[in-house]
Amino acid sequence: MNSKVQNFIEKKRQEELDREKSCQHAHLIELGLYDVEYGPDNCFSEEFPDLEDGRYCKKRPIEVTQEEYASICRVAPITPKKGWPIWPVDKILSVLAFFIYGVGFTGGIISGIRVAGYNQSGGAFYTFAWISALTYWLAASFLGSILLGFSEHLRLLKKISKD
Repeated sequence: MNSKVQNFIEKKRQEELDREKSCQHAHLIELGLYDVEYGPDNCFSEEFPDLEDGRYCKKRPIEVTQEEYASICRVAPITPKKGWPIWPVDKILSVLAFFIYGVGFTGGIISGIRVAGYNQSGGAFYTFAWISALTYWLAASFLGSILLGFSEHLRLLKKISKD
């Protein structure tokens, strides 16, 4: 086997073992199976991030064998953490922006149509109030553009974070 391929495989195996070990440590700490090492000056630091009994400390999981950990998992299985649901906020905002555009345009037309008077047969004749319609159209275009801009920013941030 090529030495580069073998090194790559060993590196990936070691990463997998490290990930499993960190999950095991987090599970043991969650269950309360840990020792506490207090910080020397009782100040928060990256080395002593936890707070217990009013003092900053570091929680170290107790050492267990694979058999012991397997029996711990049978008694207290690992529960997956529930995170926030992933909502497509950028899409929701863009749909809301186009909805506001449509409602504003329709509202402008409806508010612009005014009854100017009635003819002798009782029928009404209408005029169009441009000021009233423009108020709706400008407000809707402003608010819709703001929401569309926010949705575009979120879309670009999502794209940047994937790269």
